[in-house]
Amino acid sequence: VCVCARAFLTTNRFFNMEAWVVQLVQRARQNDPKLKELEFDGAGIGDNGTCELAAALRGNTVLESLELSSNEMGVEGALALADLLKVNTSITQLTLSFNAASAEGAAALASMLEINTTLTLLDLGNNDIGTAGAV
Repeated sequence: VCVCARAFLTTNRFFNMEAWVVQLVQRARQNDPKLKELEFDGAGIGDNGTCELAAALRGNTVLESLELSSNEMGVEGALALADLLKVNTSITQLTLSFNAASAEGAAALASMLEINTTLTLLDLGNNDIGTAGAV
């Protein structure tokens, strides 16, 4: 079991990614004080996994950085993260590049920024948010 401050899961065909994701989400749900960063880059968790992760992080006061690039996350995942970040005060960095959050997801995240005073980095690069999502 990893007891490090950072947990990076990137696309890897040599082990069961799903088992690692479940284990790390459980550690986040338990508010593991050693888990400061989660990187699920290319883990393929999609909207369902993003929604489950957002629910798991609702009581988390430790995690500072969440990287969910290239995860096939769409509007539902973005909405779940926006709701999470309205109440979470520990996450300072959220990277969602190369997903499909769209203008609707970007708008929800922008509205969250009116409430959240902790987040210092929000990366929505390559999410097809269009002009409407950027305004």
